[in-house]
Amino acid sequence: MNLRDEVSEGMHYRGLRAVEALAGDLPAWKPSHEFPLGKLQSTAWMMHVQSEVISGGGFGRRTFAAFLRQVGQELNHSQLLGLAETYAEAGKLWRDVVRITNEATQTCGDADLSRCEELPALMRSLVEHEQRGVDGLANAVGLK
Repeated sequence: MNLRDEVSEGMHYRGLRAVEALAGDLPAWKPSHEFPLGKLQSTAWMMHVQSEVISGGGFGRRTFAAFLRQVGQELNHSQLLGLAETYAEAGKLWRDVVRITNEATQTCGDADLSRCEELPALMRSLVEHEQRGVDGLANAVGLK
């Protein structure tokens, strides 16, 4: 079963596809008629709240990494231990994305994320880590 083939109508912006879509869109965010400054600032703030407060940092990747590390150690499963590192790094990348996004929208007068030169490369790295995590999990549980 291919997890990517299970995307149905209305689910295009969930999971890895959502991360890929955000990676393509986020670096270009800037205030506009359709996306006024206040809405952009609120969206960035809610990303921060979701990432840091609700999910414990890195949109839950840090917590998931700790879980994989514990299970990998108890089962002596090197693949899970490697995945723990992948998700720990993804958590750090998510935290950087949220920090940069929040700082740019809250402290810069124009909140134009297209001026954040490091954001596109950071988002590409994040997508690579997320893809590596999905592929590694599928492999570890025998779906690949």
